[in-house]
Formats: sequence, structure tokens, C-alpha cells
Amino acid sequence: MFERPIEPGVISLNNAAAERKFNYITEFAAEFTNVPIAIVSVVQSDDNNQLATCASNLPELRQSHRDMLLSHAFCKQVRETGSPCSVADARTDQRFCNEPDVGQLGIVAYLGVPIHGFNGESIGALCVMDTAPRAWAEFEIEKLKKLASFVDDQIRLLGALHLSEQQKVILARLATTDSLTGAYNRRALFERMDQERARQKRYPHPISLIVFDIDHFKVTNDTHGHAGGDVVLVETTQRIVARIRENLDFLARVGGEEFAVLLPDTDAEAAIAAAERFRVAIASEPFAIGASSKEAITASFGIATVRSADFSSEVLIGQADEALYAAKRSGRNRVELYDLSLSA
Repeated sequence: MFERPIEPGVISLNNAAAERKFNYITEFAAEFTNVPIAIVSVVQSDDNNQLATCASNLPELRQSHRDMLLSHAFCKQVRETGSPCSVADARTDQRFCNEPDVGQLGIVAYLGVPIHGFNGESIGALCVMDTAPRAWAEFEIEKLKKLASFVDDQIRLLGALHLSEQQKVILARLATTDSLTGAYNRRALFERMDQERARQKRYPHPISLIVFDIDHFKVTNDTHGHAGGDVVLVETTQRIVARIRENLDFLARVGGEEFAVLLPDTDAEAAIAAAERFRVAIASEPFAIGASSKEAITASFGIATVRSADFSSEVLIGQADEALYAAKRSGRNRVELYDLSLSA
């Protein structure tokens, strides 16, 4: 298993109990996707090496040398973006066609979703691989995400056994925070939505959710590199934080360039006004990227509003996402409110 901890000095998974638990997860992942190989892997942040913590049906060449690079570019992509990576045929994909595992082990199709450390940061992937081309279904991606949440829980549980009280307090805070931007993370957003739903049962009030992402962010990354992209993410966070209600509104980074703002006690009309303030804050002034480069950045916004405590967090996010997609289809750099016609 591991020869080094996932996060040096914090957690070690080098024990039989951990291996058994991860085995259950990879076996189930391989079974429901009907693939020959499933892996829980960590891409170390210090040197970008990848270690396979546990694998189902891993070829003997790699089973006996788990510290070797294994589908390195695939899982590195998942770790760096913090988002799922699906590849139907790596042999024809310019990003991965020259990877050793494609030629030597016959890895053709890949699907990986992020796993997370204590601070909520992507540290690797739960992935499945096939030796034949295949188009991954949306339900397979969603099921793999749910399995990955069990990996996250297991990492936290195993690490907690070795922590001092002070470390537990620090890591509890880090677990809810995005390490790059300082915004809350996706896990914290769901926890806060649960709290608002409970409060809404006692004191009925409207709740709005704004989901937005930065337009053409891949172009920014390609032009300025990941460091330039990070500057945009941090500056975007700062501009939004300056315009939300302190101790009431809740800003979270929920994906690579995607953010959400939960607005308690806010109806649709007020949410539209808030989203418009956020949009103008991002678009009104170019972002300074590097010593001499400035770039105009815009973002697209989707809004969903509920008044009943029976709402589902997943449904509310899905509705806001639908509105976001409508904003992008309409030309980007705009605000859209969810209504039933968007999903018709």
C-alpha cells in the first residue's frame, strides 16, 4: 500500500483495515460499471507521483509494483481540475494516446472522479478502466461520485484516529474550505443547505441559490497557465465576498471554475439583483494576470428559488445549473432565473 501518507504528517493509510475497505469500494465500482479494472489512487502533490492505494483486477505487472505510475495523466487530470474525467477511447485522445498504460496494458476507456483530503482539496481519483472503447453514461458518473464520497469519509475516519485535539479542530475547519480561494467547498455548501432547510421548517422564508462559472476559463488557463487561472479564481472570490451579506450569504467553490452563493431570506427578485451585482463586479474591471497582463473576464449566472422546506439540495442545485446553462446558451455574461420551461 502506501509508503508515504497522503498528507505528510497527518494521515497514514498503510494498514490492512484500510486496504479491505478500499477493496470493497473498487470491487463494487468494477461490478456496476462492468469493467476489468477499478482503482483508488492518490497523486502526490509534491512530485506528481501516483500511488495506487487499492485496485481490483490490476494486471500483475502493476499489482506487484503499486508505487509505479498508473494511468498517471488520467488521474493527474482529475486531481488538478477537481472534476470528473471521462475518456471514451484514449488511443485517439491527444491528451492520453502516448501514455504507457494505453500501449502496454491496453487501457482504452477511463472514467475517474475526484477523492478529497481533509481540506476538501482533490488529491486523486476513484477510477474505472476498460480495455475497449465505451461511452460512459451519466448515471455511471453519478454513482462513481457517490462511491468517492465513501472514500473521502474513510480517509477522514482513518486520519482522525491519529490526530491530536488541536489537529482535529484545525482539520475540521480545513475540511469545509477551498484551499486556493478561501471560499467554502461543496461539502460545506450541502451542510449549510441542510441547516437552512431545517430553519425553514420552523420559520418559513424564501431561499435562493445562485450558481455561476467563469466564461471561457479553459482559454484563460491555456493562455496564462494554471497559475494565471488561479489568479482569476482568487480574484473572483474576493470580488464576490465584497458584495455578499456578511454572516448570512454563503459563498462556495463547487468545481473547477464553478461557484455557488446560497442566499437565505431572499426571493427571486432580490436574488436576480444580487446576481447582477456579482456579474458586474466580475465584468466591470479587467483582471491583472501577471506583472503586465490584464484580461477581461466574465461569468454566467443561474438562479433557483424555493419557499418550501421540502426542497432537495440536489434538485435546487440542478435547477440553478439549468438556469446557468440557459445563460450560457443565450450568450454568456448574463443572469437567468430557473423556470419550468428551461427543463421542458
